[in-house]
Amino acid sequence: HRTRTDDPNVYTYGALMNAVGRAGDVETAMRILDSMELEQGDQPNAVVYHSAVTAAANAARPDLALRLLERARDTGVRLTVVGYNAAVSAASRACNWKLAVELLDKMLNDDSLPNPDAVTYGTVMAACEKCGAWNQVLEFADKMRDTNVSLDGMAITSALHACQQLGLAQRAMEYLELM
Repeated sequence: HRTRTDDPNVYTYGALMNAVGRAGDVETAMRILDSMELEQGDQPNAVVYHSAVTAAANAARPDLALRLLERARDTGVRLTVVGYNAAVSAASRACNWKLAVELLDKMLNDDSLPNPDAVTYGTVMAACEKCGAWNQVLEFADKMRDTNVSLDGMAITSALHACQQLGLAQRAMEYLELM
């Protein structure tokens, strides 16, 4: 057990992991997690896991993002919507709209997971848009409206782009009126 006050702790690891996450350095992120648990005896907290998932997102590694979500859950760390949004972002960056949709569905159907927010829906819509899944973009725009999650400018722009691609002029006018 640690006795020195200058030894790394969960807060210093959190700051380090935040920098690594922003850089998208997934290898270092995984080494830090392993080092915290195995060498230092510290349990990573939600901040550390959020940053690790962000690293996976920035590296477009949805496979690793999912493993990190499971690892956090298995160790009893409850992640917020921020961590799940980062995993959805990883799927979007990898142009894997089906995985992004899967994660959203899990969030909607599993009471132990955080509720999706406007960022979650917008990121799923961006993944669908990026991959040309135009009908799905509109499906999630409608789902946002049905669940009273407000469509921000990005979500409305994605919906307008989908309407353009599908030739749905009247529907585009409806989304334009939401702005």
